[in-house]
Amino acid sequence: MKGFLPPSVIHYHFIYIGHDRFWNRFLEIIPALSIFLTLFAPLFLSFYHPLWVAIFIIIYDLLWLFRAGKYAYHLIRGYHLLKFTEHRDWAKECKKLSSPHIYLNYLMSEKEKIKKNYPLIKIPALRRIFIKQDVIQNYKFLKEKIIELEDFIRHEKKFKDYRKIYHLLILATYKEELEVLRQSIKSLVGTYPKEKMIFVLATEERDKERASRNAYLLKKELGKDFGLFLSTMHPANLPGEVKGKGANITYAAKKVLPIIKEKKINFEDVIVTTLDADTCVHPQYLWKLTYEYILKPDRTYASFQPIPIYANNIWDVPPPLSIVSISCSFWQIIQSSRPHLLRNFSVHAQSLKTLIDTDFWSTQTIVEDGHQFWRTFMRYNGHHDVVPLFVPVYQDAVLGHTFWQTVRNQYLQLRRWAWGVTDFPYVIKNFLINKKIPLWQKILEAWRAFEGTFSLATAPLVITFVAWMPIFLNPSFKEYNIMAINLPLICGGLLTFSTVGLVISAICSALLVPSPPPFSQYRKKNKIILVLEWIFLPLFSIFFSSLPAVDAQIKLALGRYMEIPGFFVVEKVRKENKKID
Repeated sequence: MKGFLPPSVIHYHFIYIGHDRFWNRFLEIIPALSIFLTLFAPLFLSFYHPLWVAIFIIIYDLLWLFRAGKYAYHLIRGYHLLKFTEHRDWAKECKKLSSPHIYLNYLMSEKEKIKKNYPLIKIPALRRIFIKQDVIQNYKFLKEKIIELEDFIRHEKKFKDYRKIYHLLILATYKEELEVLRQSIKSLVGTYPKEKMIFVLATEERDKERASRNAYLLKKELGKDFGLFLSTMHPANLPGEVKGKGANITYAAKKVLPIIKEKKINFEDVIVTTLDADTCVHPQYLWKLTYEYILKPDRTYASFQPIPIYANNIWDVPPPLSIVSISCSFWQIIQSSRPHLLRNFSVHAQSLKTLIDTDFWSTQTIVEDGHQFWRTFMRYNGHHDVVPLFVPVYQDAVLGHTFWQTVRNQYLQLRRWAWGVTDFPYVIKNFLINKKIPLWQKILEAWRAFEGTFSLATAPLVITFVAWMPIFLNPSFKEYNIMAINLPLICGGLLTFSTVGLVISAICSALLVPSPPPFSQYRKKNKIILVLEWIFLPLFSIFFSSLPAVDAQIKLALGRYMEIPGFFVVEKVRKENKKID
């Protein structure tokens, strides 16, 4: 792999760069410092230059009105793509891929049939009105895949036979109970030819007794449903590692690697999916992943991302906290509709060859998923993208045994996700030493790495509190300036328009989340209540978006690294579904 960075220089820490502790700490302080300046500069300026603050607020609100509209559009688009993917037979599509020329002719003939039956399909403004959404999505799919195949054939790219593709499935577990793991593993059974499925239950020595018992019982019950069913036990307190999922799954992958070598399986023919303990995959997941993997010419330089839907136990979550989990799913749908911004998150897949090139996952951070995007990006000098699969994988919503324990667990979970801010100093340091990535790409990606964490922490606080600073802190401003008099009306009007996105989110939540089981303890809960919960979103955006992000960034600035105490594991709580007559 000539010209690429070796795996030894793509880990989280920067000790390979030299005597630059000062610059490391400076980069770690920048995110929190930017928050401080954004929130306190308007506070100071409200006394001396309130007009400047008012202009800033109006521009900022206009920006977020535009963003709200854009997010709503991508949420609707992503939802339609998700439903289209769920209802298509991807096993059949993979089997048609045995010959690219034959498959191309098939796609072109299907496209012509749609154009013949629906003449208005070629006119975007009219097809949205007169043609069903599933027909439109099918037409777009055919157009996209025809272009991909023509490019594939034109450049004589290597076309893989789906029958040679193996799936290595690594499920990491720590303190999860048997039933949670059983349900997750059962969701994989029968979804792909079992002789091509290698399953690894990655356990921790820190939970040795339970892990050993679970591994034995699960292999006895479900081992026959896979070509190979293995379990590994990650040793506790290995030097140079933090307590987290990354160290566990890296250990598991390295343990299974000799077996794959012994079977003489090509590393590029193995797709590795890392699963959380509560992940129940959609029946189409492995086939859709195989399909996209085959059609990706530079598959080694790609990650593949399904959409996590936090709905396994959504009806157990006390109102109105369920919308926090649903909004997290919505964000992944939105990002999937914008592939240039999509990053590895939770459940994701890469080829075994890619993982070997990157020395698997980072063992030195608790956010190994998003960090894996940047490790791969640096390894291949910027030649890395994430392919959205638009197929769901179902996971648990955060739930505690009490309401307040649920609140606490949700906050800690979101703070851990916000710890992805540690990628910013990593990105900047690696951009400074890597001369092979184009300058324009460095600037663009550095801005994206910064802006995402910055907006997460500041946007709800600025919109909620900063807008009123000039009026309340400087009463004289309202007496002589026409903008001061109209500022509340302008801001209120802009925020009113932005509620369109809130309404769309509420509707999508009712469509996306499965209905509660009938005649059960959930019978008093329904989707109307779920929709009404969205009125709390402005409040929750502060407590479950801004505050966890600010908390994480302040900890980073102070050098209080979350890796030191270790990985915060959210307890998987599911209530028994009791039938009530």
